[in-house]
Amino acid sequence: MKKPNRKKLGPRVRRDTREDIQQKPRRPSSWTWGDKYNRYSVWLTHFGVYWAWEGEKDQGGGAEQTREDFLKNGPLDRDAPADIVAAVRAAVLEESEKEEESDRNRPPPDFKPNPPEAFTRTFLRNLVILIPSFLMVLIAALVNMTLAKYVALLAPIGLGLAAIIHSTRASAAIAALVTLPCCIFGAYALERYAEVVRSPVIRLNAIEDISNHPQAARVLVGDAAAQPQFSGTATRTLTRQYGSGPREETQSAKVMPLTSQMWRKDMPVVAWLECSGSDSFCRVKAQEGRFVASRDSDKDLLQSAVANASKAHALKLSSHAPVLLPHDNPQAAPERYIWSLFLALAGALTVLAITPLVWRAIDARRRNAT
Repeated sequence: MKKPNRKKLGPRVRRDTREDIQQKPRRPSSWTWGDKYNRYSVWLTHFGVYWAWEGEKDQGGGAEQTREDFLKNGPLDRDAPADIVAAVRAAVLEESEKEEESDRNRPPPDFKPNPPEAFTRTFLRNLVILIPSFLMVLIAALVNMTLAKYVALLAPIGLGLAAIIHSTRASAAIAALVTLPCCIFGAYALERYAEVVRSPVIRLNAIEDISNHPQAARVLVGDAAAQPQFSGTATRTLTRQYGSGPREETQSAKVMPLTSQMWRKDMPVVAWLECSGSDSFCRVKAQEGRFVASRDSDKDLLQSAVANASKAHALKLSSHAPVLLPHDNPQAAPERYIWSLFLALAGALTVLAITPLVWRAIDARRRNAT
């Protein structure tokens, strides 16, 4: 018959017998003294020493003293007998030594951090979040720019959650956080590229000639001037959803007539200048004669500002008067937005490449500390 395997438990530990326990003196943990009318007590607690007094009828009270305070300043009851104070001090010292010995003999916590991943594996998993999200934004922009904005928000979050669930690594969350602003900026750059590339650069001698080009998105004008004294403003309040709940945001816009140098108030306004700076800044930018179309998403707000300016100053409005933005180089505007798109992607790639190295350095320092 085969004998069952028995697990070796190591050397047997000798336990104290009843005779051993009876022979070992046990230090008391409470003491009492007093007279016919008063009874005093002191005992050790988990946190320190408790002093109590019981008098006649309902008289009495008590207070607790920490071990450190007792050893440093003596007992709370200054009239306590010297032999009892000495016994309490010895008991407190013994308990403190036991706790220190227990702390020294306590085994270290069973902490086993996850071993660091290889750089290539971490970087490739981060790319699985960044590259598909970026491509989905590009594809959605070919269909509709509003769809691209939603994809820029949802794609990094969805792929990041999937990577976190699959790998249980914090680096996946960092990759999602890096990918999210990259995709949002990419959607904005694609939107502006589509808005400025829809027409070639148009050169005009005077701004009044823009009436012949209602779809102009990039304009070079020889004679242009801003009229800040006839400006108008408009505001709108939007409610956006955040993690902490809905939050209201106020947006404002300021426009002023964009005319020629010889324009008079009784003449119609054929174009408007969107200005985000001071009046003097807008006047200087208008004289440079370089403009691009304003954002389509701000069209309603800008038209409200135009209507407010026309009503406040009794201006004559020209049909289909565009709202333009000053720009340093309208000819290179589309290329700039494309370059900014790829610069955002390159920046995200750089951050994702550095993240595993930083994470490994932090993990190595934590391992050395334990």
